Amino acid sequence: MTEDKNGVDHGAANAETEMAPQEDGTKVPLTTDNVEVKFSSNESPNGDAKVDIGNTVTFNGLTKEELMKFGNDPFWVRLRWFLCILFWAGWLAMLVMAIVIIIQAPQCKPPPTMDWVKEAAIVEHDVNQIESDEKDVVELAKELNMKVYVPGLLNEENFLQDPVEFREDVEALLKAAMEANIFVVTDFIPLQVGPANLLGNQTDFLKPGTEELDFENEKFLDKLEMYLEALVDKGIQGFVTNTDDEIVKNATYAINSHLKEHGNGVIGHGVLDAQQELKEISAESLKEFIRKRLPLKEDEHNDRPFLKFNPVAARAIGDDDKVRLATLVLMLAPTTPIFQGFAGTKDLKDMKLLKELSSIRMQKAIKFGELDFGVASVEANSTDETVAFTRLLKGTPGYAVAVNMDPANNVTVSFADIKGVGTDGNVVLRTLEREAPTKYKLDAVTLGPNEGLVLQFAPKF
Repeated sequence: MTEDKNGVDHGAANAETEMAPQEDGTKVPLTTDNVEVKFSSNESPNGDAKVDIGNTVTFNGLTKEELMKFGNDPFWVRLRWFLCILFWAGWLAMLVMAIVIIIQAPQCKPPPTMDWVKEAAIVEHDVNQIESDEKDVVELAKELNMKVYVPGLLNEENFLQDPVEFREDVEALLKAAMEANIFVVTDFIPLQVGPANLLGNQTDFLKPGTEELDFENEKFLDKLEMYLEALVDKGIQGFVTNTDDEIVKNATYAINSHLKEHGNGVIGHGVLDAQQELKEISAESLKEFIRKRLPLKEDEHNDRPFLKFNPVAARAIGDDDKVRLATLVLMLAPTTPIFQGFAGTKDLKDMKLLKELSSIRMQKAIKFGELDFGVASVEANSTDETVAFTRLLKGTPGYAVAVNMDPANNVTVSFADIKGVGTDGNVVLRTLEREAPTKYKLDAVTLGPNEGLVLQFAPKF
């Protein structure tokens, strides 16, 4: 092995090659290839030499003629077929997997809906008992964001009447309500009608040998549908019934689908009376009523009943504070209050409270959410005078409702054991005007005597 003064090792095989750099610029071959290195003299003061490497041979790929030699080669033919089949098999596998994932994925529930007749609370105006300006009734309902219920408009005398006509004060009320965009509700038609009161004495509308209307009679149902549509055009959009007859219910469900397309008319079912249900205004009677008579689950919101409640009469015979707290509970429970005694009342008590409750009532958790009861911490030898519950619906803010009907003692309520309840709640309504926290830990909500609270919180599911 030889080594030149530049330290280039050429090996024994290339010993015959001259490898010394020349200062005169002559070319010295380094290998047997066509690559040459040219050392040029350099006048740089540091004695650097300039090295010029000649052109190198680069690979430019195969020509078409060279490539076509492999076109029919068995190995490459098989390889191309294999890769093609592999591509399409993989693509089809991904398509099948995507379809399977879509089929097996949990289906999203459609957003819950509720008939308008059960959304907002209702003000009752009995035209046969209350003497007041019809516009005052409509303005009251509009200010409270409620509807107007006029009982007994449909009776045996005007049943199936064509054209539909009412006495002058009722016509004035319907006109004022339509102008103010306020829905009017009345009772559904009487289920028993004497033959003399049927239009044209059409006794075939009755069950044989009875005075009960035959809700399986197609001719009668067609006539009834036309009659209700005429009432909707007149300004009566809602009808309430308390029948338990499944035949009548099924007939009204079928009619409902047509009424909703005709001016947003609707028939609502289930009417309760607070005077019979509650017996007295107390925390225990309210909790028992809610547990036994109201639908508490999320998918039962359309089964909520109407509840006739007269706060004015209740105040006359009971505790004013308890009536106020009972009103709060009933407005936010899964029922639709029909408030009696409001129409014709000047300077309605708790107007501000009712307006705030009407606004909260329209929130999704109150309309569609489940109801679960909280737990109160009561001192020894004391009775539980609290009503506490939550309204929860996934994807929306939750609400905690608590009232303390004890006139003398504070009470602490916990909602921590209810599934989905968050940590903190912000006060959105307080029945007493006093200095108090605006935010509470939901495991320790303290209420003063005769106080009610509504808290909004972020659920945790």
